[in-house]
Amino acid sequence: MTGPTTTSTTPSAPLEVSDVVGLLFELHDVLQGGAA
Repeated sequence: MTGPTTTSTTPSAPLEVSDVVGLLFELHDVLQGGAA
């Protein structure tokens, strides 16, 4: 998702995990109404 050079040779696992975690936190804040 967030990568200047995202190829099939580069391990995109950590990037995807980080993005997913970030999205989860954002969604959690939105659900709680903490995202102003």
